[in-house]
Amino acid sequence: MRSVLKSKFAPLALALVMIGSAVAAGATMASAATTYTRSYTIVKEFYSQPLKRCVRVTLWGSVTFQTKVRNEWAGRITDYVNRKIENPTVRASILDKCGAGAKPATATKASVNQRWYDHNCAVEPSISAGFPWAISVGATAKCGSVKTASRTSSYGKGKTYTQYNSGRPVSWKDGKAGSVPQSVTDSRGKVSTFAFCLGATATVKIYVGTKDDSWVAKDLKACVKK
Repeated sequence: MRSVLKSKFAPLALALVMIGSAVAAGATMASAATTYTRSYTIVKEFYSQPLKRCVRVTLWGSVTFQTKVRNEWAGRITDYVNRKIENPTVRASILDKCGAGAKPATATKASVNQRWYDHNCAVEPSISAGFPWAISVGATAKCGSVKTASRTSSYGKGKTYTQYNSGRPVSWKDGKAGSVPQSVTDSRGKVSTFAFCLGATATVKIYVGTKDDSWVAKDLKACVKK
């Protein structure tokens, strides 16, 4: 009799285990947030009259982010969260003049810095472990003096200087609710969507012989949206 009961309920127990596993897997899948990736490219030029050189600064890479929904009395609000910069690269090209027809020129040595912050002035940056970046208070065109993430590289004689940063060295975690909204759906169902911007500055100092000059490209922005 005991063996009959055991064999009778064994399929039921197995079915319950399978259902439980399926529910757990479904819950895991439902909780996984989608990560979006958007690329950016920023180009600025500066001509140094004392050095007779043009510096063309190019920043490129990607911005990744997720979204999080919350319900408020006025409607449903979706916020941008877990924002990161991926492979942020800055290049300083030394040219004989700015604009069309420019030709490569040489600098004796150079230093290149890129600095990032939240252009909404709402969330402070953090650095991923193992990356040679630093957090410090810096002057920004949009937010005044705020905490920024930056990295500086120094180079010898050359015509092009490129600072690569593989991976996702800098992130902006969840801020206070509504600090960086992606969309707002009001009680009538009307949806308003928004982009967000990460602010940047690029500082380049070059030497030609015994002379040097520096330039700060301010209020650069990488603006993206879902």
